Amino acid sequence: MTIFTTICVPEGIVMTSDSRLTQRFDYEDGSYTEFDISNEEQKIFLVRNNEIGITYTSNRMRDGFRMPEFISRFNRLHLSQEDSVKSIATKLNDCLINEEFTGSVVVAGYDYNLPFVFLLENDEVTLLNRTEDGEIIFCITRGGEIDRINDLLDKSCVEIKELSLNQALELGVKLTQDSIDYYNSLPEYSNIGGTVSHLTIQGNMTAFVK
Repeated sequence: MTIFTTICVPEGIVMTSDSRLTQRFDYEDGSYTEFDISNEEQKIFLVRNNEIGITYTSNRMRDGFRMPEFISRFNRLHLSQEDSVKSIATKLNDCLINEEFTGSVVVAGYDYNLPFVFLLENDEVTLLNRTEDGEIIFCITRGGEIDRINDLLDKSCVEIKELSLNQALELGVKLTQDSIDYYNSLPEYSNIGGTVSHLTIQGNMTAFVK
C-alpha cells in the first residue's frame, strides 16, 4: 500500500507520496505476515523528457514486478516527445493491464499550458480535473490508505482553488507525513512509512525531491 496525493491548483500540480515498500506472505490458514523491504522506494516518476508525473498505490503486485524498473522501461520503449498526457495515461493503462497490475495510478502534467490529471483504476482511464463542459477543476486526489487524509480535509475545509503552488506543496507533504506518523503510531503493522517524496509541475517545468 502507498499513500499519495495529487493537488491541482491554478499555479501548477503537486504530487506527494510515502516511500515504504512491503512484502506480504499468505498462509494456508488465511493469515498473513507483512514486513518492510525498503523505506526508500521511489513512488513518484517523471516521463516524457521529465515533464509528466506519475504516482501509484497497489495492494498487491505480481512476484518480481517493480514499478521503478517498469516505468523506466515504459518511458524508454513506449513514449515519444509527441505523446500527450492523455496518450501517456492510455498507453500506461494498457501496459499495466498486461502486467496484471491492481491498484490506482495518477498521471499528471501539462499540454499546451493546460493541466491534465488522469486516474488509472479498474482498467479505465478517467480525466479528473475537468467538468463535463471541459472547464478546469482545481482538486486534490488521494490514493491508498486515505481515511486519515479524508478526516483531516473534512475538518480543515481547505479551498484547493485558492492555494498557491507552495501552499499546495505544504498541504500535500503535511497530509502524507501525518498519515505516516498516524498509522505508525498504531499497534498494528503499517505498510505506509519512510520519508515523503514530492514533485511540483509548472507548465513543462518540474522539481522532484526524492
